[in-house]
Amino acid sequence: MIRFDGRIGFPGGTIEPGETWLEGVNRELREELDVDTSNDHLITDDHYVFSFLNKASGNCLHLYACEVTEEKFVDIERGAHDAEHYGSETMGICRIPLHTSDKGTGLPCFLQHYFIGYAKEALLRALKHTGILSEEEIGLAVKLARESESARQI
Repeated sequence: MIRFDGRIGFPGGTIEPGETWLEGVNRELREELDVDTSNDHLITDDHYVFSFLNKASGNCLHLYACEVTEEKFVDIERGAHDAEHYGSETMGICRIPLHTSDKGTGLPCFLQHYFIGYAKEALLRALKHTGILSEEEIGLAVKLARESESARQI
C-alpha cells in the first residue's frame, strides 16, 4: 500500500493493550484498508510468514500473508478508499508487477521505489513463502533492480 509519507509498506501498527497479535493485525486491516476480517477473511496463525526484531527501535514486526481471489482483491482495492485511515495513514493500494521483462522492467522497477523499513524484504519473503515467485525469479528481479539503481547513479 502507499503510505501517508509516500513510501510503500504494509498495513500494520502497534498492538493495543490487551490485544493479541492476531487481533491487532485484523484491526489494522479494518482501519487501513476497510477489509472485512470476519469469517473467511480473518487472518489466523495459518497465515504467519515471519517475524523480525528491529533492535534499534525494539519493535518486533510480524508478517502474515493470505490468498484472496481476484474478485476479493478488487473489493479490497475499492474499499480501501472507505477505510477509517484512508487519506491520513494510507493513500491506497498498489498492484505489484510480478513479471520481469527482457528489458528488466516489471518487478525490478517496482523494487526501486522507496519502501518503509523492512517492507521490501517482507514483500520478497512473502512472494517466496506463498510460492507466487521462485527464489530464482526473486533473485533475478533484485539483481536487475540493483543494476538499474547503480546505472542511474552514474
